[in-house]
Amino acid sequence: MNTSLIAAWTILLFLRTQDSISRFPADPGYDLILQARQQKGIQAFSISDWPYFYVIPRAFIDFVTIWPMKFEAVILGSVINFVWIGSAFVIFKTVFSQTRNLVLSAISGTLLVLSPVAMESSLVSYGNVKWPLTVALACVFCAPLILRKRFKTVLLAVFLIGMSTPMVIFCVFPIGYWVARKEISRTMAIAIFVLISITTFMQIFASGGFSRAAQGWSDSRMFSLDGLGLFWLYGQLGPLMISIATAIIVLAKRIKGEPASSFSLCLTVTSVCILGTSFYLGGIADRYFVAPLVLSSIGFVAILWTKPMLDRFSIKKVLLAGFFVASLIPTIKWFESGWYLTSGPTWSAEVEKARDFCQNGSARKAVLRISPSGEAEVDCSLIID
Repeated sequence: MNTSLIAAWTILLFLRTQDSISRFPADPGYDLILQARQQKGIQAFSISDWPYFYVIPRAFIDFVTIWPMKFEAVILGSVINFVWIGSAFVIFKTVFSQTRNLVLSAISGTLLVLSPVAMESSLVSYGNVKWPLTVALACVFCAPLILRKRFKTVLLAVFLIGMSTPMVIFCVFPIGYWVARKEISRTMAIAIFVLISITTFMQIFASGGFSRAAQGWSDSRMFSLDGLGLFWLYGQLGPLMISIATAIIVLAKRIKGEPASSFSLCLTVTSVCILGTSFYLGGIADRYFVAPLVLSSIGFVAILWTKPMLDRFSIKKVLLAGFFVASLIPTIKWFESGWYLTSGPTWSAEVEKARDFCQNGSARKAVLRISPSGEAEVDCSLIID
């Protein structure tokens, strides 16, 4: 099952990114790769040219710069694809630990791999690889069995992901919830809270202090839904609507005296926290859609899923069928990487053109085009080397 799932996810992701894996998107462009080539030593903990610590993606970039320049886009894109696959596998294992249901667990991991909102700027982008990692860690926080069984590994993940994105602090609701229910010890919770506090403080310090961080990530944030296309409305409102539906089901179960899934509740609350804080800090942007949509979707499916799926007709099955149909349409429509990720020339072609330019003239620098609106100026010594 594990091998088959990983193989299927690999095929799906490389199909989704077949037109974008050989290119760099305009944002974040080539800046961090160029910096890693120009400066000596490991750049994983550098904060140069980035608003906060970005340890995991910079470590990938350090690895990529070992290879010839013309292969950078393909190698980095492939590494990022496998990060998505690894994150999906963590989700699979986490959901299985809570539900003991292989089908539900496989669907949960696939919801990340096939996330339709990832097509705009998240697939193969080293600027947004933090989001599948955030989803995986958020799922782990919602699974007390994993927290108890793999606690040291969880702490390592908290540190590395916390040093790669400032959003981890908005995923901590489940930790407090499990402590209150005595599912994990206070010592474990305190260790996680302290580590997240440390990484968050370091991220705030790197971004310019508390006052600067509280102002958000952009001076041109967009908050209005007026005039937005279907993709943007789906990405912004979809997670909220799914979360509301899950909350209604939880409330209905509690009223009836039935046990409601704490796992689904934790996923839903985390989804809303990430959605709300991302909206405040960055406004409406497609990169903020991935984590809330995947987490809310897993929570919704998990609370409706029943073991005897075919025993009798029920409203749960109608809701599940409706959800899958509603999810399938955008998944098919927005399956492949979008224009933003595919509009530029292939990186290998640009490097070859730049190499010819540098070898046939006296120029010291060459301009490599990344997208219709983006380019990178690179020393000829780096291109010819």
